[in-house]
Amino acid sequence: MQQPPDPNQQYPPQQYPQQQWYQQPPKEPPHIIKPPHRYRGWILTALVLGYLASLVFLCTELVAVATVPTPTESSSSGILSVLSTILIILIYCFIFVLDRRNVLSLFGRIHWKQLNGWKRVGLVFLYLCVFIIPALYLYFATQYFLRVRQQTLGGAFSGVWSSYRAKSGTAQLGIALATTIVLISFVGLTGVFAVIDRENALTVSQTPTNSTPTEQATQASQAITAIAQDNQTPTAIQLTPTPVPTVSAAELEVVYKASTTNTTIATLDKDVHFTCTIMNFVKDSNGNTAGANVDDPNTSGVVQIAFPANTDLSRLNTGDILEVWGTDGGTQSGQNAFGATIQEVVVSANYMTDKTTNYQANG
Repeated sequence: MQQPPDPNQQYPPQQYPQQQWYQQPPKEPPHIIKPPHRYRGWILTALVLGYLASLVFLCTELVAVATVPTPTESSSSGILSVLSTILIILIYCFIFVLDRRNVLSLFGRIHWKQLNGWKRVGLVFLYLCVFIIPALYLYFATQYFLRVRQQTLGGAFSGVWSSYRAKSGTAQLGIALATTIVLISFVGLTGVFAVIDRENALTVSQTPTNSTPTEQATQASQAITAIAQDNQTPTAIQLTPTPVPTVSAAELEVVYKASTTNTTIATLDKDVHFTCTIMNFVKDSNGNTAGANVDDPNTSGVVQIAFPANTDLSRLNTGDILEVWGTDGGTQSGQNAFGATIQEVVVSANYMTDKTTNYQANG
C-alpha cells in the first residue's frame, strides 16, 4: 500500500504532481426584461376614449369644411383640428413616459436592431404620424390588460355593468346623470365648434384680395384688351376658323366703366369717371350742339365735355347733374363770347347718365 508523501521531504515533481485547481468564472446575472406597464382599468379606458375623441374632432372638421372652397394661400386651422392635435399629443406623451419601451417596440413586435437603414427611416416617419402609433399601442395594451386578468372584452364590459348594478340607487343615478351630461356636452360643443369653423372658412373664402387702384386699372385694361383680342378675325394661317365670340354693348359699357378712375374735375386723368353739373351748352364748327361746359359742385373746376354720338339733346337741361365716363383729351384753346382766348380741359364722354332725368347716352 502506497504511503502518502511526507510533507517535510522533497520529492521529484514527476513522482507526485501537484493538482491544479481552476476557478470557474462568475455567472452573469440574467437579463431581466421589464414587463409592460400595467394600467388601471379606468386609466386605459380614459386613454382610449381620449384617442377616439381626437378622431371625432378631426373628422367632424373635415366634414364641416369639405364643401367650402378654401384659398390656396390660406392655411389656418379650425378649433376642432387644434383640439384634436393637442389631445393626441398629450396622449402620446403620457404613454411614452409610462411605457417608453413598449411604445417603441409595440410589445416586442418591432426589433430595431434587426432592421436596416431604410426600414428604420420608414418607422421614424410612421412614429411621427401621431395618429397611428398611439392607436396600435392602445390596441396591444388592451390585449395585454385582458390577458393578465384572463378576461375577454365582453367579460370586462360585463364586469363593469355588474359593478354598476351592485351600487346603490343614488350612486347609479349620479353616474348615469354625469355620463349623460358629459355625452351631451361633448356632442354639443363639437357641433358648435364645427359651425364656427365652417363660418370662418366661408369668411376666408369670400374675402376679396385687397388691390390698389393701379392694380384695378391694370386688370380692367387687361380685360378690355382681352375683349378686343377676342373680337379679332381669324388670321389666314389658322386652318380651322373658330367662331368669334360676340360682346354686347352692355358688356362693353360695364368693362369700360370699371376701367375708369374715380376722380373730380379738378384732378382729371386719362380714362376718367366723375359727376358734374351742366352750366351751358356749346356748339361745334357747324353750329350743332355737341357738348357742354360743366363744373364740379365740390370744387371750382370747369371743363368741357363732348357728348356721345346719338345723344338726345332734348333730354338734357342746364343745371342737370351728369355722371360721365370718358377720356381726358387734354387742354384746348378757344375764344369765348367776349372774344377772349381761354383754355379748357375737354373730356370726350363715352357713356353719360343724366341723374336728374335718368337719361342715359353712350357712344
